[in-house]
Amino acid sequence: MLTQNKPSLCSKAYWSEAAKQFSNTKMVTLCAIFVALRILSQAYLYIPLGENLGIYVDFLFSAVGSAIYGPLVGVAGGFFSDILSSLLFPKGTFFPLFALTEMMGSFLFGIILWKREITVSKLIFSKFLYTVICNLTMMPYIMILYYKFLGDAKGYAFITIPRLIKNVALLPAECFLLVLFFSAVLPALKNGHIYKGATHSLKLTKKHFILLGIMLIFSIGILYVYLKYILPLL
Repeated sequence: MLTQNKPSLCSKAYWSEAAKQFSNTKMVTLCAIFVALRILSQAYLYIPLGENLGIYVDFLFSAVGSAIYGPLVGVAGGFFSDILSSLLFPKGTFFPLFALTEMMGSFLFGIILWKREITVSKLIFSKFLYTVICNLTMMPYIMILYYKFLGDAKGYAFITIPRLIKNVALLPAECFLLVLFFSAVLPALKNGHIYKGATHSLKLTKKHFILLGIMLIFSIGILYVYLKYILPLL
C-alpha cells in the first residue's frame, strides 16, 4: 500500500516497490477496474470532432489509477486499455503502436503522483508532460506510421495538424478538469482505504494560472516548430 515516504526515482527501492504492485491482488484488481473505466470513457464519454479526432477524458482515470498503483502497473493498464478498447469499440483500423501513448501517459502520471504528495502544481505538470510527450511528440509520428500502414503516406497531415492544435488549445481546460477530478475522488478513495498518500490543498491559486499560461505558451511554441520546420520535412 502507499506510504507517505518519498523514495527517489533513481533508487532501486522505488522500482522494486513499483514492481511488487503486480503481486498485490488489490492493486491488480484496481488496475482492472480503471482499465474498464478508461475503455468505457473512450467509447461513450467523448465529443467527436472528425475522423480519428475527438475530446476524451480517459486521462482522468489513467492519472488517478497510476497515483494509486504506480508507474509499472500503470504501463500494463495503459497497454490493456488501448488494446481492449480497439478490439471492443473499434474506431478505425487496429494499429498496436497507439498503445504506446497510453502506456507512456500512465507511466508519466505514475512517476509524478505515486508515493508523492498530490498538489495542484504536480497535477498541472503531469498533464502538461502528458500533452507534450504523448500528444504533441509521440502521436504525430505514430499517426504517420498509421497512414503509411494504410497506404496513404500524406493522409496523416489532415489529422495530425487539427489534433495538435486541439491538444494545445485544450491544455488549460484539461489541467483544470484534472484538478477538479482529483479533488472529488481523493476523499472517497481515502475513506475507502484505497489511497493512503498525502494530499495538499487542491485549490487553484493565482500562481497556478500563471503556470498554466507559461505551459500553454511553451506548448504553442512546440506546435509552431513542428508545423514550420518538422512537418515540411516529412
